[in-house]
Amino acid sequence: MRQEPEVLVIDDDPETVNAVAGTLNDGGFRVRTAAGGREGLLKAAERIPAVVIVDLMMPEIGGAEVCAALRGDPKFSRTRILVVSGADETRALAAEYDADGAIVKPFTPELLVHEVRRLAGPS
Repeated sequence: MRQEPEVLVIDDDPETVNAVAGTLNDGGFRVRTAAGGREGLLKAAERIPAVVIVDLMMPEIGGAEVCAALRGDPKFSRTRILVVSGADETRALAAEYDADGAIVKPFTPELLVHEVRRLAGPS
């Protein structure tokens, strides 16, 4: 089985992180996780992921700031960002933050895997 690209999941809710990481692991992706925006940016800098999945609503450094930091750094020019949030305006906010896609919580595992594959492109 081919190995899918690496995905970094950034969310302050451990249950969400575990569910998303488990789904993506089952889909063949290499997954790293971060418990918030600050940790997520540090992990992204350590090893640049193909896709970053980020929650919008997090304490300290939220999804908007994560998107801005990634988009403002040329080394992440090939990294795709998928915003995941329970907010009704998730899709509009994702576009505003220059993310590549958005999924509104709750979502199905199939939708998550489909969107990550779409963003990661051929591997």
